[in-house]
Amino acid sequence: MTIFGRIEIVRQRGVAIAVAFPSAPADQEDSDGDMLTDADEVNTHLTDPSSIDSDNDGMRDDWEIANSFNPLDAADRDIDTDGDTVPNYFEFLVGTDPNNALSLPDVLRNSKNPGRRLARSARWRRSLPASNNGPSEPRSHRGRSA
Repeated sequence: MTIFGRIEIVRQRGVAIAVAFPSAPADQEDSDGDMLTDADEVNTHLTDPSSIDSDNDGMRDDWEIANSFNPLDAADRDIDTDGDTVPNYFEFLVGTDPNNALSLPDVLRNSKNPGRRLARSARWRRSLPASNNGPSEPRSHRGRSA
């Protein structure tokens, strides 16, 4: 017996056709759409099968696992694994390889000091969640009293 996961109505030349898509077998279900089966998330990776990002660091669980990061530890977000001065989170956002120092975002490819340029980039600051945009209170300047 086949159990259908979803049924869609498709119209072709004015005729409505019902198309049924079978459900995935229970051991192949991926509830959160992160390309990891629920069974693997629970039994192998210990991640949350209902969350695409179990540690809430902004990087998908499947991407973290594929790049040998810990999908349960948000600290790997700000680490520069390959030493190219670009944090893992930014490499995730722009689709570069966090394990290859020669894989730089286009905006930094011809820069002599990519880390300094990245730190000053307005795009980089806007890509961070509000909690990581720096201090919420103004800093006092040296030589001046607050």
